[in-house]
Amino acid sequence: MKSNIIKLLIIVLLTSFGLNLVLLYKLEVRASPAKDIIPVKSVTSFGPLKLGAISPVLPGHPTITPYKHVPDNAKFYVYVMQKDFGICAYAYCGMNGVIVECMDGWLSNIWEQDADMVGLDYNEVKQGKTSLVLVANKDSRLIGIYPNHDVRDLPAILRTHRNLSDTTDECLYAHMSNF
Repeated sequence: MKSNIIKLLIIVLLTSFGLNLVLLYKLEVRASPAKDIIPVKSVTSFGPLKLGAISPVLPGHPTITPYKHVPDNAKFYVYVMQKDFGICAYAYCGMNGVIVECMDGWLSNIWEQDADMVGLDYNEVKQGKTSLVLVANKDSRLIGIYPNHDVRDLPAILRTHRNLSDTTDECLYAHMSNF
């Protein structure tokens, strides 16, 4: 227990400085609660979005410093719009951002001015009435549309898309076994 608290403190400190936890601190990979995550199911369409279509957010889309733009070399892309999510990328989005970065993916928010483009009413998002998670493959094709899910659901969503990265299980297990 004390060991887990120390690991958590180290991770929180490293995250607050925006460092890549996976490269700087090798978390022990062991059997974990990640195996108990129940995968969620994507819908096939939502508003203007359809599985297989090009993502409304693409590599090159502006994002926050220090990244400036969505990269074009990620293995996959995850975009989230939810209440109080703010503007973020990778670990700046919290521990689930660290998982996505560990898997060589990209995680960032969907800008508020793009709410209509993804079939959401931004006022409803601000009130917490609705949210959205989009998953796109390396070619920016939508492979997952998750209305009324948010960044907290990423472990379950990523488990559904295991084929996106050869480190999916390792990254999920490292994260889930230590928190």
